[in-house]
Order: sequence, then structure tokens, then C-alpha cells
Amino acid sequence: PGVRSYLRGRSDTVRCIITSLTDEEAGDLYEELRKHDARLLEEAQVDSDDEEDTPDFDWQPAPSIHKQHGALGGRVTLNRKSGAGDILAMLVSIYGSKELFVNEYRVMLADKLLANLGYDTDKEVHNLELLKLRFGEISMRQCEIMIKDYIQYTLHHSE
Repeated sequence: PGVRSYLRGRSDTVRCIITSLTDEEAGDLYEELRKHDARLLEEAQVDSDDEEDTPDFDWQPAPSIHKQHGALGGRVTLNRKSGAGDILAMLVSIYGSKELFVNEYRVMLADKLLANLGYDTDKEVHNLELLKLRFGEISMRQCEIMIKDYIQYTLHHSE
């Protein structure tokens, strides 16, 4: 029972990942989505580690991890340029398909839009544009239509 099977076995993991990706205040993964060098998931490099591989007992931490401000109480910094990998691509690879993530975002978006008719869509439009850069325009088309329909509906009913 490795990490991959544990994450796949939990029913809330994909929802938690999408929430973290799209919440700019509390989302740990939001910065991952905003990266300027982000690529479509199909083009991303994923670490080849597999839980079925024999563990490497001679493992050493990457030299890109270093302590600042002394040995105790220091801050650990990860240098992302040294090939740390694409976190979002790694998470998607655990499930084998980006569609699971796209569908979860679509359901969460629908819940937000239906729950609040005065919902400010600017943040969702921004998130959608970032998600399209990673998941592809075609994959996010339904979400784009939902937001456009919602904006049209609210404009029409506010007159």
C-alpha cells in the first residue's frame, strides 16, 4: 500500500487538489497553477518514481534543498529550476487521466454558480484561463460555457 494507492482510495483527494489549485488565499497548489513556465499536462515531465520500484537505500536529498538562516529554525527552500518536476502533472499521473480533475472542477464550479446568483465570476474566469493553460482549451470548454451562460443570465436578470 503506497502513497499512490492511498490517494486513489480516498474519495475526497481530487476535490481537495482542485480546491487547492483554485483557492488563491489558502491553496498550496495555486502557485503551481500560476507558474509562468507551466506547460500543458501532455507536455509535462513526470518523475519516473514508481511505488513498485525497489527502494534506494543510498538515497541522498537533492542539492537544491538547502537551509537558510542557520541550522536551527531555518527555512528550507526548494529551488524549482533544478528539475523538481511538475507537481500538477505528478498528481494527475497518479490517477492516469486529467478528465477526473476537469470533471471535478466542473462540478465544483456548477455548485458555486448555482448556490449564489450574485457570484462574482472574475476570479473563476481567471482560474479557468489558468486551468486551460494546463489542461487544454478543449478540456475546459464546458466550464467556459457555464461561466458565459451564468454571466449572460445575471446580466439579463439584473436589468
